[in-house]
Amino acid sequence: MKDSERPLGRLLGFFIKKYWPSILAGCVTIMIIDVGELILPMILKTLVEAVEAGNPVAPLKQALMWTGGIVLCQVVGRYVWRVTLARSAMSAGADFRSLFSRQIFEAAFGSIERRKVGELMTLATGDVENMRMALGPGIISLTDALFYCITVPIAMVWIAPARVLWILLPLLLIPVLVIVFHRRIFDQSARVQSLNGELGTLTQEMVAGVRPLKQAGSGPTLSDRIGLKSRELNRRQVGLQALQSSMGPTLEFLLSTSLVLLFASSPGVPIGVLVALQRLVQKLMWPMTAVGMAVVYFQKARASGKDFYRFLEELRVESLEDSVSRPAGFSPDSPVLECRNLSHGPIRWLSFTIHEGEWVGLKGPVASGKSTLLGLILRFQDPPRGTLFFRGVDVLDWDPPALRKELGSVLQEPYLFQGTIRSNLQTGEELPVDEALAVSGLDGPGTGDRIDEELGEKGMSLSGGQKQRVAIARVLRKPASLFLLDDPLSSVDEVTSRQVLTRLRSVWKEGRKTVLYVSHRSEHLGFCDRRVDVQSAGEGP
Repeated sequence: MKDSERPLGRLLGFFIKKYWPSILAGCVTIMIIDVGELILPMILKTLVEAVEAGNPVAPLKQALMWTGGIVLCQVVGRYVWRVTLARSAMSAGADFRSLFSRQIFEAAFGSIERRKVGELMTLATGDVENMRMALGPGIISLTDALFYCITVPIAMVWIAPARVLWILLPLLLIPVLVIVFHRRIFDQSARVQSLNGELGTLTQEMVAGVRPLKQAGSGPTLSDRIGLKSRELNRRQVGLQALQSSMGPTLEFLLSTSLVLLFASSPGVPIGVLVALQRLVQKLMWPMTAVGMAVVYFQKARASGKDFYRFLEELRVESLEDSVSRPAGFSPDSPVLECRNLSHGPIRWLSFTIHEGEWVGLKGPVASGKSTLLGLILRFQDPPRGTLFFRGVDVLDWDPPALRKELGSVLQEPYLFQGTIRSNLQTGEELPVDEALAVSGLDGPGTGDRIDEELGEKGMSLSGGQKQRVAIARVLRKPASLFLLDDPLSSVDEVTSRQVLTRLRSVWKEGRKTVLYVSHRSEHLGFCDRRVDVQSAGEGP
């Protein structure tokens, strides 16, 4: 059975397997605290009986000592379960976020592009938080409730067996109510999560495309769509809150009915027994409420976990551990890259070999598959087996993070992170920052004095050519052995681009770096040692 079909079992299995010492310590501590809560009504019963007998002094001293000791133990115990169970749940949340981010970086482009940005944001934030809450407060509430539900009735039978059946009778309805609420809360939670993702996607589109939307006059249309989704989400959230809120009062009503039955059957019952029973019935108030809370936590986690594990199953990532080791068969003496009769998309029967230190230019008409080839090398898509080899190993046998650690790339549309130019260059220490900036031509007027200036989202304050040169400076800092450059200077003027290529070739030739260069400019390909024509490769093997 797939993990997405049993999300709660998968979540609990992972959590218990990895954090079982902390979970065990936390659950034992909770039960010790609850034992103290059961002892307190017994102490009160003894004290009341002593007052009735007219000799309360000695029992009062003992009651104070016992109560003080129990309260002290409970204070320490509550601290312990917070640093065990609660901390473990927070660590599990960090694990899920790490697994999610690894999934994103290992994913083929197609599988990510099929997902809306809002859905991915919901997975990384709301869904992970729902799973964490189930593993923290959910387990705490459930442990507390189960212990009380077992021990409190036993304590009540021990104090006054003849009266307990009437007191507990309304409580038998609680499991029925929990089952009724169970499915409705799950369905409503799943719909709320879905609407959150859709609303996030629409908001992202609005923010990213605010300029063309204004120019086209389409802003009101998108705004209306967001308004409709917001109202639907609000209606669903109100319905979910109504379900969650109705559970507590319903359970409290049943407990209050038990108290009414208790007092209705109280004639002839010793006052000490009556007080103790009343306290024990009140003790059931919290576990009944906790059951409702646990149901809410676990149903939200079930809805979120189903989406989360379905996302993981798309790419078959099963481990939380990063795998960045080189595969068996890796040989530094093998050709850096071999392409053997590759046919994929527009590419047909392409073959070539690149040795260490070579600069190879890739030429061909538009849509001939040059960028596609770079994407296959980077494992953004999977090539046919036996067609692409890096250092003697089929790229399909490389773990994607390990492969990409060996590669440096500048794609057609460079992506800059929000921050400064300097913060965008934190990809390694292969070259000092100042030297990387000089090679890419960013040390002159206009950019040299903006190295520590905030760029805005995606580097919006820079021109296209400046963004490309920042991307080149960034890849210069990465300690890779093969560099894939996809028309990296298409937006830079000819004089500057030649200067950058001259300095770039000097630095990488000195370091025996290997380069696969794609460009539509023949003068740029002139910096390469040789060229591979993608178009001429279509004649067959």
